[in-house]
Amino acid sequence: LMMREARTLLKFSCEVYKLQHAEGRVFLHEHLTSAKSWEEDAIKQVQNLPGVRRVMLDMCRFNLKVKTTDGEKLVRKPTTLLTNSKIMADCLSKRCNGAHEHHPLKGGSLCNQAAIYSKEFCISPLKSLSLHLSNVNSSYGLSPFIDYQKLWGEN
Repeated sequence: LMMREARTLLKFSCEVYKLQHAEGRVFLHEHLTSAKSWEEDAIKQVQNLPGVRRVMLDMCRFNLKVKTTDGEKLVRKPTTLLTNSKIMADCLSKRCNGAHEHHPLKGGSLCNQAAIYSKEFCISPLKSLSLHLSNVNSSYGLSPFIDYQKLWGEN
């Protein structure tokens, strides 16, 4: 039942992405790189739209950590994005540079912790969307010069 519900939600999301794309608006889809959903026809249809990019990132680059008995540790958590914004794809596709260690995601509580987005990852699409919108002469009102991290902390 859960897989059927998940597939229904994925198909619905993909229909929204296609509408966004057809109307010249931006969409951003995120899921684990290893997720089976990347093989679904609905996702493949969106991925094959003109100008859509599929990029990878490592969540350690967005400060994703888990709490262990030895304190907080970074986790890699390879993640894939699908978007029709080149600027967003370029800004968000940060791969690990190998300058730190990663804690393995083994065990239910660690996986549950890693399922929660870091503040840095939540803010990053805002920054890249701001840059996208400022480069398409948009009047949506997002500025690439806003300190979204500070704004997040104040609210």
